[in-house]
Amino acid sequence: MVLGGCNFKTTVACSEEVGHVSEVSLAAENAEGAAVSGEGALRLLAAAMEGRRRGGEREREEAKARYEVFVRSKKGRKESKARREVLIDLCCSAASAVAVLAFFATVVLR
Repeated sequence: MVLGGCNFKTTVACSEEVGHVSEVSLAAENAEGAAVSGEGALRLLAAAMEGRRRGGEREREEAKARYEVFVRSKKGRKESKARREVLIDLCCSAASAVAVLAFFATVVLR
């Protein structure tokens, strides 16, 4: 579920013998994939619980569309971050190569 720019993931574990719930986990992450702090996640969760429930087909489609927008924006940010890191790596490699060549040039041309 996407709410307030955060993605909530729930996991429920049941025991195999009797089928009772043995564990429930809730994780909240922002669009970059970073975990949302406990207090922030609880505030968002409280807001979600206080909100009115919508169950129609139209509302489900709107929620699905919001989730798809969230996923696309998260993917876009991740790709942008990866491009930026590649550019930084390339610049660092070029600067290192220039430094090594300058060192060799000073040693050889002495």
